[in-house]
Parts: sequence; structure tokens; C-alpha cells
Amino acid sequence: MCDDYLQFQNHLKDLRKMDDLIMNTLNTTVLTATFRSQGSDATKQCQKLGDEIASRATYRNELISACISRTNDSLSQNDLNENRRKALTFQRRQLQNERNVEEIVYTNTEKAFYERCRDYYTPSKNGLKVSSSK
Repeated sequence: MCDDYLQFQNHLKDLRKMDDLIMNTLNTTVLTATFRSQGSDATKQCQKLGDEIASRATYRNELISACISRTNDSLSQNDLNENRRKALTFQRRQLQNERNVEEIVYTNTEKAFYERCRDYYTPSKNGLKVSSSK
């Protein structure tokens, strides 16, 4: 997948859908006080959502890092022609940009999650790995 940047980018886009829709997800998952009084467990909902967000973010970061590493390995080969070297350099730059985008996406998701779930879970030092506060 790392060799085809468009395919890689589309895969990341699919993986980021949950983050793009975080407010909607939080609104439908962590219901209002009225619904909680009728039996909905916001603590469990926040834990489940937090775990899912964290695992998806970890997977995306590992994928980006693996592709950067693979591109760097390809660039270190001595037998590359000039055009291939330029293409790989451009691809590495694009992958590094994806890492920056990922940081922004994750920060926004983490902020939205914290604002909605802070009464039930407090993010640990490892990001959205959550621990019970109630």
C-alpha cells in the first residue's frame, strides 16, 4: 500500500471517518442526562469509544511510520535513477505531511472526546487510554 500514495491516502481517509464525525458519534453514543437516567451507561460508552479512538489512532500512526520507513529504505538504495529518487523524495514529503495531519486530527478528536466524556473518564498520559473517574 505504501507504493501507491493515492491508495494509501484513501485508506487513511476511510480510517479517519470516525474522527471526522466525532461530535455526531459523541452525541449519539454519550446521551444526555435524561437518557442516562433511563439506563444508558455513559461510563461504558465513553470507555468503549475512547478505546476505539485510541486503537484507530495507533494503527494510523503505525501505518504512516511504516510507509515512511519503507520509503527511506528505498531512498537509501544506490542504484536509483534521478526520476525515481525525486518521486520517492516527494512521496516521503507527502507521508510526513500525513503525519502532521494525523496529529491535528487526533488533537481535535481528543479534545471533543474529553469535553464530552470528562465526567466519566479522564484521559491518561497516553492519550485516550481512559481510566474511570467514577
